[in-house]
Amino acid sequence: MKRIEARIKTGFGEVIIEGETAIDESLVTGESLPVTKSVGDKVIGGSINTSGSVKFKATKIGEDTALAQIVKMVDKFIELTNVMLSHFNYHVGIK
Repeated sequence: MKRIEARIKTGFGEVIIEGETAIDESLVTGESLPVTKSVGDKVIGGSINTSGSVKFKATKIGEDTALAQIVKMVDKFIELTNVMLSHFNYHVGIK
């Protein structure tokens, strides 16, 4: 458990166990406005606590976080794109 003060970025997937705040999740969701969170609400790792002081309990760390899953998907997409381009280039005759 850790306490996060206003304007501090969260590090993991977490759940609020004490307090209430507004969380900026735009890094992952693209939402332009902070979302109100209170006890029991999940918080996406990498979000910014914009107001208040809350206590969190980490629920996801490392490769289990939402941000890590996004990075994995992007890596797979790049790998697939490279395979598709190689296949296309082979058939078109570009080397």
